[in-house]
Amino acid sequence: MRVRKCRFGILYALVLMVSISFAVGTGFFLRAHAEGFSASISGATGWGTTSLTVYQEDMSPIGTIEAKEPFRILDRYNEELLQIEYNGMTGYVDIGNVLINLPDVEPDIIYNLTNATGSIFTSTTERGTANLKLSIFGEQLYYNGDVLDFYDNTSAVDRAGKVWNEKLGKYEFIIPILFTAAERISAARNMAAADGYNFKIYDAYRTNVATHLMSSSFNSLYNQSGGSLFLGGYDTSFFVAAALSAHNIGCAIDVTMVRGLEEVDMPTKMHVLSGDAVLLNASGGRMAADLYGKPYSYYADNFVSTMTEDAKRMCAYMIEAGLTGLGSEWWHFQDQAGYNRNSGYYSNLASWYPCHLYASDDRAEAPETVTTRADAVYQL
Repeated sequence: MRVRKCRFGILYALVLMVSISFAVGTGFFLRAHAEGFSASISGATGWGTTSLTVYQEDMSPIGTIEAKEPFRILDRYNEELLQIEYNGMTGYVDIGNVLINLPDVEPDIIYNLTNATGSIFTSTTERGTANLKLSIFGEQLYYNGDVLDFYDNTSAVDRAGKVWNEKLGKYEFIIPILFTAAERISAARNMAAADGYNFKIYDAYRTNVATHLMSSSFNSLYNQSGGSLFLGGYDTSFFVAAALSAHNIGCAIDVTMVRGLEEVDMPTKMHVLSGDAVLLNASGGRMAADLYGKPYSYYADNFVSTMTEDAKRMCAYMIEAGLTGLGSEWWHFQDQAGYNRNSGYYSNLASWYPCHLYASDDRAEAPETVTTRADAVYQL
């Protein structure tokens, strides 16, 4: 059976309703955005969450690509397939099991992966006081790239956990994210950009090893405090997964918004594991699996009193774009459908840093560069 190519490409991304009003204080409108990614997917790096079968146009298999192996994405073929190139082989792979490097297609989002440079996790014993640092505070929980292969002689401050990205022509973090999640993030950002906002992402893909380190550190702090951490009705597993996190399969982001370079007013700073950061009232449990498919009105009806207007606004963008929230964290949103499809493959990705960019494999080292003023400000 021959597969017909979709003429609309990225227009497959969610088409959102026009002029939907939400009661978030003064109120605002979300507009329909048919745009796709802000940069071409041609030349973007992709990886598989599992071994990918590569097909010809007539859908006969011509090869495989092992999980985590980087390949070059050439085009969106139709709703189910991407055209790719891998070691001289050109063919088509199933979108549902593909991760894409998010900066390749959304280069204007600000990326500040503190877990790759020095984690910022804190907690509180009472409302309004981020007074406790987790034992992993300041630790580099994972890193992006192999130093020998990907870094030149620029200083660590200039690199700041980043690798040379051939497609972008600059140093940037590697951020594997499910293709379906990337589409939804892009749709949300289109809405935010129309209202004068941008996204700043603090974490995305996370190793399972890092998840266990975080869980151990948080539970140790909880025990040391005699169980007196202020958690807003949630238990510790809501803030850090005890075993498998959506971050471990690249379908979740920890995100805030900015105007210009300034972060907007959110309930807490990023990664304050506390009841201060809670998104929804805890009654009934607020796991992503329970919230999957819930409309924004459901979130609005269950917001805690400490939610800010900017936090509500960002939540609305995310939910309308098809992402799912987590009741205990205002910053966490995930592609739950992608999670349901790929959660069985997390062991393939459990310890996956350093991951490699396909486009950067073409050169032994990056050219000598000077960090731009904007990049320096972002990092600070």
